[in-house]
Amino acid sequence: MIKQASLFQGFLGVGTAELNYKELERLHNVLPSGVFIDINPAPQLFDSVQPNLELTVQDAIKKLIARGY
Repeated sequence: MIKQASLFQGFLGVGTAELNYKELERLHNVLPSGVFIDINPAPQLFDSVQPNLELTVQDAIKKLIARGY
């Protein structure tokens, strides 16, 4: 993605695979508008969305029970 950064306005990342901090810095230099989902390997460089999965599951169970499942 770093080599093709000019084709993108930003990215959503799920996990970091095998990216180290130096590679994340390179990514930020060419594509600073990135958001990681569920983790943030470099909070100084990128934003993140970290959903409360426990609450989401609890809400889903309550709704299922309320509907008779």
